[in-house]
Amino acid sequence: MKEKQLLCNPFCNPAMIQELEKGRIMEIAPDVWEIEGFAGTMFFIEPPSGNIFILRDGDLVLLMDTGHHPFYRERILGILKKFREEGARELVLVMSHGHWDHGKNNDIIYEAGYEKARFLLPENEFPTLNIPAHMLGDAAKAVEYFDPGRLVAGGFKVFLQWAKNFPEYGDECYREAWALIEALPDEYDSSKTRVAWEALLTKVLCPDLRSYLIDRAEPLTLASREKRTYGGVEFTGWPVGRFFLIHDASQSPGHICIYDPKHKLMITGDATLEINPPFFDCDFGACIDICAKCLMLAEAGGILIAADCHRTSQWWPRSLGAWGVKPLDPLQFVDYARGTGECAAFYRLWLEYFRSLREETLLAASRIGEATVPEIVAELSKSQDRNVVFKFGLRLPNIPSSPEMLVTRVLVESGAARRVEGERILLKAPEKWNFKNV
Repeated sequence: MKEKQLLCNPFCNPAMIQELEKGRIMEIAPDVWEIEGFAGTMFFIEPPSGNIFILRDGDLVLLMDTGHHPFYRERILGILKKFREEGARELVLVMSHGHWDHGKNNDIIYEAGYEKARFLLPENEFPTLNIPAHMLGDAAKAVEYFDPGRLVAGGFKVFLQWAKNFPEYGDECYREAWALIEALPDEYDSSKTRVAWEALLTKVLCPDLRSYLIDRAEPLTLASREKRTYGGVEFTGWPVGRFFLIHDASQSPGHICIYDPKHKLMITGDATLEINPPFFDCDFGACIDICAKCLMLAEAGGILIAADCHRTSQWWPRSLGAWGVKPLDPLQFVDYARGTGECAAFYRLWLEYFRSLREETLLAASRIGEATVPEIVAELSKSQDRNVVFKFGLRLPNIPSSPEMLVTRVLVESGAARRVEGERILLKAPEKWNFKNV
């Protein structure tokens, strides 16, 4: 495979290959391996990739996520081959969720040589895995409250100028996308931005979805979920071997965590991630709920290893440093937390982060009364709460995080009233918030 083919698209920073080669392969527990993902400093030019986890239970191997860059294929196959040679016969692929940085190599399960290979996906995550349709559809829902196109339009032209440095820029298959981006007026135009965004997704960033295996996935139905109690904490989801796929529905409707009761290992996917909520279909309350449950389980001694899909001691410190953002806690810079005390502290960090963002958002909205999302964001930006200050340091186009989406999700979930007045979309926080633990 040529060097450029090791990256998710031809317009990635070529220096990424050397960076990806520094990624580590770690055995974080017996027969539990993690392939370190990647976090760059420029979202479109250095696309991120989630961590990849491979867990063995006797004859069964569970593969969680496959990463965003084809670079990872050889590393995944190396571990899968090792387990197969040691007697494993069945390979089961699951995804923490269907966002594009988690599953570009899903078709690798049919190259691994296992007697049986399956791909299990919660039924309500199928739409998310159709990346262009999901992103455009999600934006269409968000535009009922604010226009997300304003946040990304500038990034399109930056990416276009970058792409001109590559010989592939002149390829016929990309010309429509470049022309539409080039034609974007200096004064923002929502309809033209949406058309350009669709072309960029379908022609450049996600032109071929076959490797995601949407049509080969077996649905995990919501009706088939089971309840399991660990350490006095009840979870809902699906068993696979000794592992339990917890359906937490946080960053996306079908988002799952994996719990391994043998090693007391919890992998929380993107539920414990600084950028939440990145999309309109993110359930911010569910992020809080799963963190609260994990904290209770950790305090009960039921979690001794706490990992997620973007925790990395190598890349995350570099990214935050490049953006001039100070971490909230050193635990943001570990590969995984270990031991009862550290795991409890890890989940306490996220519980405080998400709860503080929600409370400060509602307080800001209540102070100014009925207002637009940008107006509420401006009021929220005055907060001196360290969690709010951190969140405002994470902004598009560097990373898919925006205070606008935070404000929208929190107010929608609180039952805020929506009213349209001319071109203004106004939201008003309810006098009595609907949350239990604000």
